[in-house]
Amino acid sequence: MQIKEDQEEEAIFRDVVSFNPDPLPARYYDKDTTRPTSFYLSSLEDLLAWTPVMEDGFNVALEPLERRQPPLSSPRPRTLLCHDMMGGYLEDRFIQGSKAQNPYSFYHWQYIDIFVYFSHHTVTIPPVCWTNAAHRHGVCVLGTFITEWKEGGKLCESFLAGDERSYQAVADRLVQIAQFFRFDGWLINIENSLSVSAAAVFWRCSRVLAPAPPPVALQTLLACFPCLDSLLYPHPFARPLLLRTQALAPGSKTHFSRPSWGHQCHLWLLVLSSVGCALLASLLSVPAAVGNTPPFLRYLTTQLHQLVSGGLVLWYDSVVQSGQLKWQDELNEQNRVFFDSCDGFFTNYNWREDHLQRMVAQAGNRLADVYVGVDVFARSNVVGGRFDTDKSLELIRKHGFSAALFAPGWVYECLEKSEFLQNQDK
Repeated sequence: MQIKEDQEEEAIFRDVVSFNPDPLPARYYDKDTTRPTSFYLSSLEDLLAWTPVMEDGFNVALEPLERRQPPLSSPRPRTLLCHDMMGGYLEDRFIQGSKAQNPYSFYHWQYIDIFVYFSHHTVTIPPVCWTNAAHRHGVCVLGTFITEWKEGGKLCESFLAGDERSYQAVADRLVQIAQFFRFDGWLINIENSLSVSAAAVFWRCSRVLAPAPPPVALQTLLACFPCLDSLLYPHPFARPLLLRTQALAPGSKTHFSRPSWGHQCHLWLLVLSSVGCALLASLLSVPAAVGNTPPFLRYLTTQLHQLVSGGLVLWYDSVVQSGQLKWQDELNEQNRVFFDSCDGFFTNYNWREDHLQRMVAQAGNRLADVYVGVDVFARSNVVGGRFDTDKSLELIRKHGFSAALFAPGWVYECLEKSEFLQNQDK
């Protein structure tokens, strides 16, 4: 009996010592050191699924945004610094500090008004060390929401090409994240084309094709919109005119021999009127991502202003109102709709002084809300950059605009690390 009891005690003891703790969540802890880290979100699914958990507390900024004079809201030119370095989340990701001997640092806070933390992850949440440092000096901090390439286009279609509930859900989550982690807003960077409504394309085709002979115009429309054929063919007024001798579009039921010009005109008017109503009813039900982008920006901006004091939403110069990815290097009629829907506009970098001159009229009394981009790496055909960045700033200030300095870490990435401080001060 005594031997049996000893065996039971030994079995229980073995169960206790073999206990293995759950692994630390990879999103919040460095796998090598187990130290807590700042993090990003890689997909729309991650964004929509995010809810605050205990580990998120490490990333909440403790420093409130100090007041500056003059305030950011005053109508004066501002300076934005967009930090983009080697993919982001380097030594700055370690919340409790890094052992790196010579990491990149920025200490000219008195010269800037806005700090943007940029990376190519879908949702870039600024590491808390940057938010605390910036707030201590009265500089507001923005994260980045970016979509790129084909995958970015699919992502945009998934939330912008639906009804308002889809884009509002994304905007609500972005606001919640900024509010929870206590940074100040977002740079929205859509670097992929966006769909336009089929109805808009139809009417553009109609305007272009109106002077063309009706058979040519109808052939083009049938090729672009196969649904037109199925709507037109059964129509009782169209059927007598639709003969079988010459196909107007591959696979079409609709044929056209050589009826009189009067019959051609009748058919063309029929397409644009009686059938057009039914066609547009079906086409208008097809959502368009670019059409929902301004409402998305307006909703995001409104919600952020309500929940984050001093909240700011900026749009990057990429997509135009037609849905094309077409950098303009300026604010103009093709992208103004996005500027009018948020707090500011960050231009692309290949501008010249004539771009600035044209923008004065476009911006009106919102000159300071136009942030003219300056690539410090001086890539492509730009004014200034590198150690000539002051030339860019002189032109920008000459016309009353704000400046957006992109990737000032050039002095750290491309020059000698041992001379970083001297180069940073130049």
